[in-house]
Amino acid sequence: MLMKKLSKSDYISGLQCSLALWLKYNRKDLTPEPTESMKARFEEGEEVGEYGRRYFGKGILIDAPYHELGKAIKETLGAVSNGESIIFEAAAQAPDGSYSRIDILRKDPDSGRWDMIEVKSGTEIKDYYYYYYYDIAFQYYVFSNAGYDIKDCYLMTVNSSYVRNGEIDPHGLLTINHVTDKLYSILPKVKGIASDRMSVIGSKNPPNESIGAKCNSPHECGYKAECFKPVPEYSVFDLFDKNKIDEIYEKYGAKIETLPKNAWPKGKGKVIGIESYLGNKEHINKEALRGFLDSLEYPLYFLDYETVKSAVPLFDGTSPHQQIPFQFSLHILREPGLELEHVEFLHESISDPRYELVDKLVESIGSKGSVIVYNETFEKTRNKELAEYFPSYKARLNNINERVVDLYKPFNKRDIYNPKQNGSASIKHTLPAFTCMTYEGMDISNGGEASAGYLKYLRRELSGEEERRLFEGLKKYCEQDTLAMVELLRVIEIKSR
Repeated sequence: MLMKKLSKSDYISGLQCSLALWLKYNRKDLTPEPTESMKARFEEGEEVGEYGRRYFGKGILIDAPYHELGKAIKETLGAVSNGESIIFEAAAQAPDGSYSRIDILRKDPDSGRWDMIEVKSGTEIKDYYYYYYYDIAFQYYVFSNAGYDIKDCYLMTVNSSYVRNGEIDPHGLLTINHVTDKLYSILPKVKGIASDRMSVIGSKNPPNESIGAKCNSPHECGYKAECFKPVPEYSVFDLFDKNKIDEIYEKYGAKIETLPKNAWPKGKGKVIGIESYLGNKEHINKEALRGFLDSLEYPLYFLDYETVKSAVPLFDGTSPHQQIPFQFSLHILREPGLELEHVEFLHESISDPRYELVDKLVESIGSKGSVIVYNETFEKTRNKELAEYFPSYKARLNNINERVVDLYKPFNKRDIYNPKQNGSASIKHTLPAFTCMTYEGMDISNGGEASAGYLKYLRRELSGEEERRLFEGLKKYCEQDTLAMVELLRVIEIKSR
């Protein structure tokens, strides 16, 4: 009989949901395809891991493929026997079949014991403490039960304050955090959890798991779409946060129709959404919409940015995970009834796009008139960052920010609401709810895909034909965003009458 095995990724997956782990091994037909954004995050992790190795300098890399566990373990043991003190991608397996690889295994020169360092692309441990601590606790369990005398455990994270200046400095980019004391309460649980997860994998029947907050925490489960098939398109999951949803779902189910009024969420906006859905009618606050329209000053500039970010700063003067605008679309309506103008910018060069972008932007936007965006925080923050980096443009960028009008607000406040929005004020929901326009079927249909595609371009991973298709898709997508705002403003004008 073959020994049961449990990898670190399976262990973590099983912590979030044992059904997801069972489906991975027993319903391979349901295995979700990784999105471009997921692929980009994986590549980002690989890149940060490389800088983690550079941080420690000389060491030996166990380069056996991940699926060749036996070979990786043999190479690791060989490195230990040869007296290596720093081993990258070391592998081990516990007697119960649990196995793992650690980014850096370092021998403490004073005690002769081993330190474990796991490299993460996040900037703060608290962001994913559940994942991070249980992650390295499992690795401690594996290596210690495989015969390694472990002294301390560390998490290496990205330093958000680091600013690139020339070649990447690994010691500036990364920070080492001692976390051994954080693991004391977790380690006694690992063996039992690992045994339970192995049983799940080997079971003929799926575990009895209920949907709930865990389906989105610490990240959205890849099997969510499958498990949510019985859930209506608009349900209690659109109304309550993670602290409340499990209780609500257990008591009343997913349908809003079965949710008693005394259990409705607080907040005017959500109540409007429920009443609109149950009555199948729009909610229009004409007075508020007229007030919004009165706040506009012509010419109207409809602005949208696309950005790219990376844990390892892409250009000088940038920091980890900083949003770098590389594209904008600008629709201009100079007076009511005049023909709509369109200006666009896409940086089609593997270099810092910010100077050319900001120069084109201030050239295209006059000093007067409302600058309409959808969710102002994003565009205004980018403008502030650009203003700090390019002082000569600061006054004009600040002027743009002073004139920003957020088209998202009347939709978010539910001054205008259609039950087809399903509780969301996202432009991906408001646009098809009120117009015939949609993002479905576009080669690039969301900001994550745009960012991931452009990052692949910057990393020189695309062929000439792939670049052409990417640029074409980016232009259509960004233009769609500003044209969507034009159409939604027309909707507001019509509904306000």
